[in-house]
Amino acid sequence: GPIEMRMTATSVSSLSYRIPALAVALLCLCVAAWKYGAVLKRARKVVPLIFLTIAAPLSAIWSDNPLHSLSEGLLLIALTAFALFVASVFSEEQQIELVVLAAGVVLTLSIVLAIGVPSIGTMPESGAWRGLFGQKNNCAGTSLFLLVPAMHWKTHGTFERALRWIVI
Repeated sequence: GPIEMRMTATSVSSLSYRIPALAVALLCLCVAAWKYGAVLKRARKVVPLIFLTIAAPLSAIWSDNPLHSLSEGLLLIALTAFALFVASVFSEEQQIELVVLAAGVVLTLSIVLAIGVPSIGTMPESGAWRGLFGQKNNCAGTSLFLLVPAMHWKTHGTFERALRWIVI
């Protein structure tokens, strides 16, 4: 059926959501802790962002679903720590390469699922492609987001040019 906010807000209580979210959060925090000096140095350059990220779990105070707000706020802190790690370890060009590589994998698998396993890769009601995503609009939005770095990537070799065109 259609996705509604009240339905997605309660999904945080399910183990199928909490266990992978906890695993991702712990992995992100461990990776960020590995280079904590560089992460803290990078964090000092974006203090307002860090303040808002740390304040996010506080929204549980006035939330209709405090557990959901708290857990999502803590996940946001972990993901921000990972983003700071990536920003401190990789150059801007390397970051673009990582995004385009991820785009190549995600978009290729999405096409393979939509064509090869339509029961998984398409919407049951309409047959619209959703690929690896839970909904066709998420697939479209993410595909558009992944298209931008591919269009601006300065490729250097045959593999990179091929990957760029695969993504586009």
